[in-house]
Amino acid sequence: MVEIKNTKVSNGGLNLHLEFVQFPVSFVNALRRILLSGIPTVVIRDVQILQNTTQMPHEMMKHRVEMLPVNVRPDDSATIKDAKIELLMPVIKEDKIVTTDDFTISSANPHILMKDPEFDTPSLFLKVRAGETVHITGRLAVENDGVSQVSTVSTGWKVDPELAKRERELYIKEHEDDKDAGRHFDNFLVKRHFYKDEKGRPYWHEMDIESVGVLESKELLRMAVNILKTRVNEYITEALKNIKHEKDEGVYSISLDMGGHTVGALLQSIIYYDPDVQFVSYDIPHPLKPTMVLRIASNKKTPEKILENVKKIVDEYCSVVENNNGSGV
Repeated sequence: MVEIKNTKVSNGGLNLHLEFVQFPVSFVNALRRILLSGIPTVVIRDVQILQNTTQMPHEMMKHRVEMLPVNVRPDDSATIKDAKIELLMPVIKEDKIVTTDDFTISSANPHILMKDPEFDTPSLFLKVRAGETVHITGRLAVENDGVSQVSTVSTGWKVDPELAKRERELYIKEHEDDKDAGRHFDNFLVKRHFYKDEKGRPYWHEMDIESVGVLESKELLRMAVNILKTRVNEYITEALKNIKHEKDEGVYSISLDMGGHTVGALLQSIIYYDPDVQFVSYDIPHPLKPTMVLRIASNKKTPEKILENVKKIVDEYCSVVENNNGSGV
């Protein structure tokens, strides 16, 4: 039975630790991938370089502005619509280090540019020399792909302490001439001794999330779960309309311009465990095109039944994470 264990929140809600038990690796990894690059994030766009006599090229300066971290929730539509960001520095009389404190914010919230979370200091932006001028403007927008609300997301297999203890004692005994054998095991080998099922596969995974500070990590995880559920449901809805029967009996393929590795790997791993399926694979034929091809071979179940069962299982997984044994993520 799938379950969430050992949920721990720290650092004012910015850090979250939790453990997934009996979830497939692909499900945990799908959440990790979404957290890293699929959570809606407010960014600076429509950057206009009105004046720039520094040594930094326009395109590089534009990119630096777009990379400034913004402390605005993606659902704060009023701020996103109305805010204007401007850096206006007429002729500089002496060399100066420009930080985010030098930007002017036209908004009800004047603190939308984030400070360094560790030192609570403004972010460094540019060094200008005497006689140079800079004038830049920008607006806010929401991006959904290729952006991140987290500093880090790490996942790993949970170490089985009893197994690790036995293997450590054995390793030290086998390397009795090495006084550092125990330390070597603790530093390099212990992670190999994780919880395994009857087939030797890992079934207990740890995840650590660190938010950049706009949203708490629990909220980010909830968003990732909803995004994953939506992506899978949308894929299966379209897949049910585009099933192709191959020449061989019981072999089917689905080719759609959606899915990607996040959805494809998850579908493959869930279908793989279905005893009525003889073969399953997914492929993305070209790395620059969104087409994903899913192939299934089964003489006992229709592809429609298989896909509907996948949807049910993913919904169950997502529900368990959202509810977190009744305590909520």
